[in-house]
Amino acid sequence: MGFSATSPVIDTNVKNLHPFFPDLSTKEFADASRLDGSVTPERMKQALLFAMAKINRELRRDKFPLPILLGTLADYDSTHLTNNVFLYKTAVWNEARAMLTEHYRDFDSTSDSTRRGDLLTPQIDNYRRDVRHAINLILGNDDDNDSGFITVDLI
Repeated sequence: MGFSATSPVIDTNVKNLHPFFPDLSTKEFADASRLDGSVTPERMKQALLFAMAKINRELRRDKFPLPILLGTLADYDSTHLTNNVFLYKTAVWNEARAMLTEHYRDFDSTSDSTRRGDLLTPQIDNYRRDVRHAINLILGNDDDNDSGFITVDLI
C-alpha cells in the first residue's frame, strides 16, 4: 500500500471576461472534476480562462438567444426556471478538463507514457462531446434528437 500526498486546492475566483456569464472557482472546478491537487491552481485558472473565452465566443450575442439586457445568465435562470448557469459551467469545466488532460498526457516522454496518453484520447473526446451537448442545450438546439448524434451511412 502506497501513500501519496497531494496539496489541497486553493480556492481562486476566476473572473469572467464577459459580465453576462458567471465567475468560476478553481476549488469548485477541482471538486466537480475530481482533480486531486496535482494540477496547480495557476494551471487550473489558465485552463478555465481559456475555456471561458472559447465558450463565451461560441455563445456571443449574435448566436445567443437570450437578450443580453437581462443582466446575467443567473438572472435569466431565476426568471425563466432554466439551468443555463449549470450548463455553462459544464461546458467550461469540460473544455478545461480536455485541455488539462491533453497537456498532462505528454508530461512524460517515455514509451509507457505514450501508451497511457493514447488511452486518454477517448476521455478527451468525451469531454469535448459534453461541451457540445451543454452548448447545444443552452442554445436550444436539442429538438427531437435527444442523443445529439447524427447517423451517417458511408457508401
